[in-house]
Amino acid sequence: MVDVDHPLNKEHDPEVMLYNLKPWTQYAIFIRAITLTLSESSRSHGAKSELVYIRTKPA
Repeated sequence: MVDVDHPLNKEHDPEVMLYNLKPWTQYAIFIRAITLTLSESSRSHGAKSELVYIRTKPA
């Protein structure tokens, strides 16, 4: 799991670089957004994307 902060410049999209991936390996990736509230319910709300499968390049 990787936490990604919103960029300070609103012109840029959030992004992250993944390191130490193995060559020719399939990975499943999804995005989950969480909105924290200060209400008494103390529940977080958000959304989750569909799974996307990628494969790294051969060595």
